[in-house]
Amino acid sequence: MNEKQATDKMDCIAKSYEGQKKWREMINGLDGYKEYIMPQIYANYFEGDYYISGTQNPDIYPGDIIIKIEGMSVEEYMAKYFGNNLYRVGVRIKDSKRNKQAYYGVSIYLKDKSSKVKVVVVDKDGKEKEVEVGAYEEDKPWLFTETSSEATVYDESKGRECFNTLEGGKVVALNFNREFIVSNKENWEKIYKTIDNSEYLILDLRGFVVGDFLKQIIDYISFEEIDISKYSIMKKNQYNDRVIKELENQYAAVFQDKFSIKNKIIDEKFPPSDYFRSVVNEGTVGGKGKYKGKVIIFTNIFSPYSIDLSILKLLNSNESVMFIANNDIVVDENYYSEFIPKIILPNSNLALIVQNAWIVDSQGEATTKQSMKPDYLIEEDKELYVSVLRGEVQPFFYENYRKYTNKDEYYKKFIQEVLIKKR
Repeated sequence: MNEKQATDKMDCIAKSYEGQKKWREMINGLDGYKEYIMPQIYANYFEGDYYISGTQNPDIYPGDIIIKIEGMSVEEYMAKYFGNNLYRVGVRIKDSKRNKQAYYGVSIYLKDKSSKVKVVVVDKDGKEKEVEVGAYEEDKPWLFTETSSEATVYDESKGRECFNTLEGGKVVALNFNREFIVSNKENWEKIYKTIDNSEYLILDLRGFVVGDFLKQIIDYISFEEIDISKYSIMKKNQYNDRVIKELENQYAAVFQDKFSIKNKIIDEKFPPSDYFRSVVNEGTVGGKGKYKGKVIIFTNIFSPYSIDLSILKLLNSNESVMFIANNDIVVDENYYSEFIPKIILPNSNLALIVQNAWIVDSQGEATTKQSMKPDYLIEEDKELYVSVLRGEVQPFFYENYRKYTNKDEYYKKFIQEVLIKKR
């Protein structure tokens, strides 16, 4: 890059900062756009309809179908209030079967926390009802299935949710992207007891995962203490300096703590004179080693939020851990790049990202260099994932569809290669 190109680039960056600030000011000036207010319900598109997947409203249940919002169809409503994507909701998918564009998820626009919006839903008995939906309330539980997320009695008979006992109790499958497990002593004692009595423990990481629950399980089963610290590293240069300055303005309250590194290895490999270093997270999990059975991990191409250093190191450190997947397991660097800023240019989808930036572990090794091949590779689901990548279907429902049955290729592989061969 010559001097003129560098100067032009810096001018472009400076203008983007000015534009971004004006864009934020404009958004804050719009009526109702000062803050995104989380509603009491959320819904996902599946096979032509919008199904409730989470609710705080006592008159709406998971599985109900939204057919109208404020007298409009779901598509009309979403286009009106979220079509400009200011809140990063309103992502569209293509439904080729019905030749239509749909919304991946449905949210509700609320002008303020006292606002109410009229929603028409159809329940599981086919009855229509109009319900007023308000703002999320912190002191009320979410309902993800027909069991409250604040239930104190653990119901293992529900099956196909988060906690599943299979094969006569020989197998326990923890489906991390289903119903939340409440962290109270009674629930965990029952979970640990059932796990301890099993021969095989499946950690199902296909899709989005309840991270705290996963860490607590790894803490219980791993014999070794696993360092899960991660740091964001950014090379100091004329380009990045401007980005960091903007970042410091945006995160003034936490900037100093985040950029204060107390790790000698990081200091030696990435001296502060040459690099911006920030904490993504610090800590350890594992070390209790109380589970004596074999651990099997399921992941797929849509598991980026599941794969972190704790899983990789669990696989590397324990011979009794097996890995079944449809792709290599690799840490998703982008997910952990909270302090690798991305500046969105106003009135466009273009973004500026810092140069020479990456995530490293506590030893200073880039996390994306750490990967593993599965013990057993799943290839039967390629057609399905091509459909997902084309936007024809969304992954969330298919990842939970017929789990732990003979229609589940991952569970079938486990039965064939692990359970039957041992017999």
